[in-house]
Amino acid sequence: MIKSKKFKAPATSANLGPGFDCLGLALPFYDELEVFWSDNLSDKFDYDQLVELQGRYIDVPNDNRNLLYKLIDNELIQNGFGAVKFHLRCVNSIPHARGLGSSSAAIILSLKAADAILNDLTKGTQRVNIFSRALEIEGHGDNVAPCFYGGCQLVTLNSEVVQIPVHKNLKALVQVNSEPCSTKDAREALPKQIFRSLAVKNTASVATLIMALINGDNELLFQGTEDFVHQDFRKNVYPESLNRVKKLRELGIATAISGAGSTIISLKFGNFGDLSKIVHHENNEKWEVLHFGL
Repeated sequence: MIKSKKFKAPATSANLGPGFDCLGLALPFYDELEVFWSDNLSDKFDYDQLVELQGRYIDVPNDNRNLLYKLIDNELIQNGFGAVKFHLRCVNSIPHARGLGSSSAAIILSLKAADAILNDLTKGTQRVNIFSRALEIEGHGDNVAPCFYGGCQLVTLNSEVVQIPVHKNLKALVQVNSEPCSTKDAREALPKQIFRSLAVKNTASVATLIMALINGDNELLFQGTEDFVHQDFRKNVYPESLNRVKKLRELGIATAISGAGSTIISLKFGNFGDLSKIVHHENNEKWEVLHFGL
């Protein structure tokens, strides 16, 4: 008998300025996955592809090269169920290679699907430790933690997750650049060492950011979203995005690069006011603006 289950995972914005590789925020739009499976090799899956792609972002493989398919298949093989047949239906709403956690969403969705299959086939005796595996696959938790747990999450040095109790009425203005940005290129642009003065400033900044999020303080939020350890070092990777960040900060708007770019995120408690003053810049045709209450 063919069985199925549906899952969804949110977009996420990592770092929020100074919280490099340790702080992230879930955003209210989602990738969705429906997985169909059977342990009976005689069951027929009447689909043209292993992976059915829907949504805005379907420029990915629809066969066994698909990231979600590979991750699920790997989990099943590791647990002794490599012969299980499965089919995926993906609805992709999170932009790829834009710093909005599409890879983390794919990892979380895949592990949830693998867990559901294993739970069914083994009557609950074999399960996937979803967050631990996601952290192992991704390598850092700034996206996978909010993707899995929701809200705003801080990942400690011991890979423990602490939820930041964000004050009510936080709004996010996300500006998505049409140009993709390679996470690999963004990481390779970083220096192996930084000056102590920058580390001190960044420590103060991220502490200020956390207090601002808890207390709902826009003045502290502006101060706390200033980064000192990664954005400027990556200026050649996303020059247009960084230029827009700086212009918005000149207007007093708490703004940072989202993840590895090229998306930027602005945060405010309460309303932004006249959005046209915030989003009207050169090359506006290259940007898509998303406005959320969190």
